[in-house]
Parts: sequence; C-alpha cells; structure tokens
Amino acid sequence: MRPHHHVSVSLLFSAATYGITRSPALAAVNFLTGVFLDIDHIPEYFAKFGFKSTPAEIYGSEMHLKGKKSVLLLHGFDIVTLGFGALYLFGPHALAWAAYLGAMQHLLLDLWYNPVKTPWAFFLAYRIFHGFETDRFFLRVDTKTFRKWKKGEGPNG
Repeated sequence: MRPHHHVSVSLLFSAATYGITRSPALAAVNFLTGVFLDIDHIPEYFAKFGFKSTPAEIYGSEMHLKGKKSVLLLHGFDIVTLGFGALYLFGPHALAWAAYLGAMQHLLLDLWYNPVKTPWAFFLAYRIFHGFETDRFFLRVDTKTFRKWKKGEGPNG
C-alpha cells in the first residue's frame, strides 16, 4: 500500500482515537504507528538498490518484484503483538493500545492491498522459517495488476 493511503487511513483512525479518548497524545501515537511502520522499507530498499535513492523512489517502487529476499522486520502480526505485550507490561496501557491499533490497521491494509501469496506473509516467524524468500510470500506482479485480479479481471477471472 502506498504511503499516502496509510496517511489517509491513519488520519481516520487517529481521529477516532481522539474522539474516544480525547487525548491528542494517544491520537498521535496511533497515527505515527499507522504510518511509520513502513520505516522498515528503508533499510530493505538500500540493501537491494544502494544509497542513491530519494524517498519517492523508495516508497514508489514495487520492491516485492525485485530481489530474492524480503525481510521487512516490522511487518508482522507476531512482532507487532510482541511489541504491544512489552509496551503493555512496562508502559502505559492506553499508549500500548493506541500503538497496537495503529500498527494493526497498517498490517491489515497491507495484507488486503498488497500482492501476497499467503496471509502468513505478514508473520515474521513465517518469513524467517522460509529464509525470507520473496517468492514464498509475494506474487511477482505489480499492485495495479493484482488489484484487477482481485476484482475478477485477472487471468482466472
């Protein structure tokens, strides 16, 4: 999913967080985790393409189409849930929930929108088990084509 989509949806979720909690801090945490979970794309991009890139190139590319490995350390329901558990145990509970909901909406949108072969692609443990092999998780098709396939306009539709 493109960054501007994550920003738009995260704005809605953070507005809802503010409406429920009346806390600008919790709304900000919800927004930031909903958007900046994608920070793990930066080292992945540099590892695949080098350091001669702009942010537009990093977030505008279809990285799943290139490279044999896809790590994406933060893009896992398991790692996000572990992070939530740690924050919940050792930090403010409301902050933990705000961060968790922001990250989970991000992952759910990525799962729905991106060309993945299996929902297990969004579990870090699954990717580790399979050696981060891109072909295990992602279809080698651009997102626009994948969206058409999901609408029934694809090769099997």
